[in-house]
Amino acid sequence: MKEFRKYILFTLSLLFFLLAVIQENQTLNRHPEARLIQDFQKTLLAQDKKLFDYLNVAEKKIGDSVLAENCASTFSEYNQLLEDESLGFIIFRNHKMVYWSSNQLSFPNFLSKVTSQNRLLILPNGIFITQKRIVGDHELIGLVHIKNNYSYENQFLENSYVPPFNLPSDFKILPSGDKNTFEIKDVTNQYLFSIAPSGEKFFNKSQLYFPVILYLLGFLFLLLAFYHRTKQYRQANFLVKMLVAMVILFMLYGIHIIFGIPVILNHFGVFSAQFYALSDWLPSLGDFFLVT
Repeated sequence: MKEFRKYILFTLSLLFFLLAVIQENQTLNRHPEARLIQDFQKTLLAQDKKLFDYLNVAEKKIGDSVLAENCASTFSEYNQLLEDESLGFIIFRNHKMVYWSSNQLSFPNFLSKVTSQNRLLILPNGIFITQKRIVGDHELIGLVHIKNNYSYENQFLENSYVPPFNLPSDFKILPSGDKNTFEIKDVTNQYLFSIAPSGEKFFNKSQLYFPVILYLLGFLFLLLAFYHRTKQYRQANFLVKMLVAMVILFMLYGIHIIFGIPVILNHFGVFSAQFYALSDWLPSLGDFFLVT
């Protein structure tokens, strides 16, 4: 038992590394993009239902007695809908716009772009799904904001999916798809658009944290095991034993650099040249912390 206790830290380190490898393999090799898009589909249906309910309320407020100049005050409670819930709507009366919940939704010839057959709407600043209703001489257009769509990007403008949607920004929305894309449908099973996964980021960062934490725990237990062993080296051949420990650690670091192990670290910016890179043997800020 006493002999086993001497190696318990090494054993825990090995156990955490093993669990991390298993979890990493499950995360990276089981088509995580499919699960992401399934979650996206569920979120879109929920947003579409919320918009449907908002339009029901708005429809009750619309009548021939509602004057164009009163629309702004009648629907003022929806002015922050786009910012708060990524939803919005526009009201036309006799083909003239009388209300919009956000000026981000208003563009020339907007009404001609909205059809009942194709609910996908691509504007110069965003990609939306629409709902259209006719109420007397009013046309009520509801929109679910899915993704930003700017002609150029900078530190303030990014073509990313808007909350509550959570997809990597390089996943493309296409009006039609093929065998390499995923179809998105509405609650009536009608086709809306397709999503084409692209790039290497087929997962949310939240899916990566668990195996990384396991790797970190394994690494910490490994360092603790070496530290525990060095406390016993204050005897004969202390320098030789310390050099052996350093060689072992350097070999582990070399395996990490040469073979890119663990692979999952490549999907974090801190282990890329984005923040810091000195040489092939110190290629990232994360590796600098490892050496430190």
